[in-house]
Order: sequence, then C-alpha cells, then structure tokens
Amino acid sequence: MQTITKKRRWLALLLTLYSGTGHLYLGQIKKAFFFAFTPMLLAIIGLELEVYLPYSLLVLALIGLFLLLYAFVDIWKSFPLESHENPLYSRWYFVVLFIFFTALVSYGLEHLTTQYSSTKTFTIPSHAMENTVYKGDYIIGHRTKEVKRGNVVIFNYPLRPDIFYIKRLVAVGGDELVYQDKHLYVHFHEGDAYINKHYSADEIKSFRGKLWVDNPYVKTHKGIYYTTPQYGTAFSNLITVNKHPASRYKGNMTAIYIEELEGEVSFQVENGEKMNAFYKKVDEDCYFMMGDNRDNSADSRFWGLVKEEYIWGVPKQVYLNLKQLNRFGVRVE
Repeated sequence: MQTITKKRRWLALLLTLYSGTGHLYLGQIKKAFFFAFTPMLLAIIGLELEVYLPYSLLVLALIGLFLLLYAFVDIWKSFPLESHENPLYSRWYFVVLFIFFTALVSYGLEHLTTQYSSTKTFTIPSHAMENTVYKGDYIIGHRTKEVKRGNVVIFNYPLRPDIFYIKRLVAVGGDELVYQDKHLYVHFHEGDAYINKHYSADEIKSFRGKLWVDNPYVKTHKGIYYTTPQYGTAFSNLITVNKHPASRYKGNMTAIYIEELEGEVSFQVENGEKMNAFYKKVDEDCYFMMGDNRDNSADSRFWGLVKEEYIWGVPKQVYLNLKQLNRFGVRVE
C-alpha cells in the first residue's frame, strides 16, 4: 500500500484550486466535502439575498475567498502528515471521481436555481440599453410577472423564445404609440384625463383628436437618450424596413401621416403616399418594449409586441463588469 510520505504538498495545494480536492487527496474526506459544497451554497444564498439586501453577494463572495485561502493554509499546515497509510478514497481515481461528482452537483444546483429560483444572472451583450445597463454588465434578475410601464424588463425574445432580452416597457395593452425621429408619443388607454393629471403641459401634444405624451419616461429615467449613429437612426432604419417588400420586420408599426407633426420629418411609402410617423396600438395582454439607447436598439418598433407569457422578470442590480469595476452594485431602474 502507498505510504503517506509520498503525498506531495505542492500537488495538494494545486488540487485545492478545485475546492475540496486537495483535502480528498490527503484523505481528509469531511473537509473535502465542506470546502467543495460550501461555496456553492454561498453563491445560491447570495443570489437570493442580493435582490433584497444590496452587497450581500459581495459579502458572501469575500467569505468564499476567505474559505479558499483557509483551505490553502490548512493544506500547508497538514504537512508533515501524521498517518502512515493512505485511506482508499485518497487515491487518484477517487480524486477524479470526486471532481466529476462535485461538477455534476454544481451543474444540477445551477439548473434547479435557473428553473425554480426567484433569481437568475444575465450578461448584457449589446449597447441597446445604455446608459441604464452597459455591454459587459453581469446583472441579477428577479422573477416576476408584475411589471408596469417604465420598468426595465427581462423577457423571452418573441422570434426566438430561448433567448432573453432586456428592454424598457413603454406601453401596455390598449395604449397607442406614435413614433417619429427623436420622439415617442404615447396615448395611455386610461384617457386624456389621466394624461392631464400625471403629466405637465410641456410634455403633452394634441393630435388625432386625443392627447399624447412626448417621450414620457425621459424625465424619470435618465438613461434614456437619442443619438445619431453612424448607420442611421432607428427612425430612418424603420423607414427602410417598411419600404423593403421582403423585410421580416415590415408591418410591426404602420406608416401614417399626422398633419400636426408636419414640420418634423416626412417620407414616402411604396405607393408614393406621404408619411411622417409610425403608429401602433398595443394588443391586450401584450407589451411594447424599447431600448434606452433609442437609436441603437432593435425592439418592438421592428420585431413586434411581447406577449405576457414571455415576461420573465425585472433586473435588480449589476454585480460585475470586468471593464468597468465601478458598475458593481449599481441598481437597474
């Protein structure tokens, strides 16, 4: 039988990088399971608490780092080893089986967390929601169906439901929208009295026999902005889409002409008719989503409405951005 003196300290320390494996190599099975599974439990607990207690994930991450450092110290202090023989479970093939077993448990816990937990982590892959969330942000989302106008929402992309999108909810069922370059006009289904009560005169415009709120979320959500991108604004791209007979996005918003908006911008559709805006009435149990980077976002203006069944939840905060460390802990609103 292999003697304990043949155990190598450097190898034990190297194996400790995969939590618990170094201790199993030395035959310390209880410590091996403790150091293997405690970080997993801390991660799950941290994600759940972070929604309600800001920075709890950071605190638990620091605890996890302390446990890792303690594991290294404990391995170092275990030498010289006292026992003269290796337990059966400290042999190399058990170490390999332990790695596979803990990896399988970790995958299972992640799957269960994704399916049943009220929280989930997401990565932002584009600039469409700047300056609210940035490309490279890792965010924590909270699962809920209770969303309202103005919320940033996580949902399944209607054209590919296996993909998650994040946008701002700008209109609900029964609302009407008119979109023109740099302007989003919304007529809320509650009617003119509601609009007069909740919005100031400088935000309200009257046309088509009713009141409309111009860019209703800009004052309260500072991340929303318009720009002039290199390849055209969203409005100009929408004009191009509607002129292209084979476009998959054609028809999600209807080109219309509004006399009161005549001085802004105009264009012609296929039959030569003059138009200057796009219109959409939101179906019941559906939502209209837009990116906060209004001219650099593919959203409901192009691919259509989001059904209620596709709503996953809302983002709560950023927990990591490797290129912008100051993003940690930023609340998403």
